Amino acid sequence: MAQNGAQETLEGVFSAAWRPAGAMYLLFCVAGLAAGLWPDAIFVRRASPPAPLPALQTLVVAQIAYGLVVWPLFALRRAGVGRMSRYWRGAVVENLAYLLVAAPFYAAAAYFADAVAMDVLRAAIYVACVWTLSVAAGAHVARGGRGRSIAAVALAVAAFGLPAAHYIALEFFTPVSARIMGWLSPATFAWAVSASRGASWYPRPLWAALIWPAAAAIAGCLHAALHALRDNRPPKA
Repeated sequence: MAQNGAQETLEGVFSAAWRPAGAMYLLFCVAGLAAGLWPDAIFVRRASPPAPLPALQTLVVAQIAYGLVVWPLFALRRAGVGRMSRYWRGAVVENLAYLLVAAPFYAAAAYFADAVAMDVLRAAIYVACVWTLSVAAGAHVARGGRGRSIAAVALAVAAFGLPAAHYIALEFFTPVSARIMGWLSPATFAWAVSASRGASWYPRPLWAALIWPAAAAIAGCLHAALHALRDNRPPKA
């Protein structure tokens, strides 16, 4: 009995390492790399594009966009399938597999962006930090109920609201407030973190990266507590 359970768990882990959502992820990686190799196709400039090309930056922004916008939609599609423990195991393994699959893209992007291994490591660390929020939000989406709308709003704010707030702060507020909003915005901070020849192997300021795992941990605890209360609620007479 125990052996069968362990075998099912192992098979579940291997199946979670690659799912149809991975095809969409590869498309995002290809599109992000292509955007960095041919930036004038997206943003036309009068002068020639600067060297090096922003290939690593566009790749990382594409990964952030996939994690915040696309991956939770696949979690919604899987809503109600199996136990939540199965969701957490599959989500963690799936996202780790995504980082491993992206290694060739990182290598190509680093070559064209004149980046070094330290730059790639710093960018990958930030992507992993932001993806923790996607995994936590996906748990609310997969479980259903009121948490689904809350998770959708939180992801929309992170993906679209914070970059907009950053550019608004650049126009109308102080440089300090604009800098802080740039650190808080996943898209804008990902661009800064993945710049070539950075000074450290981890994102700086570090709190701007760790705020996402912290938010994911809080969301996970609230998710578990709320559903534990709901499951233990006495039935109505």
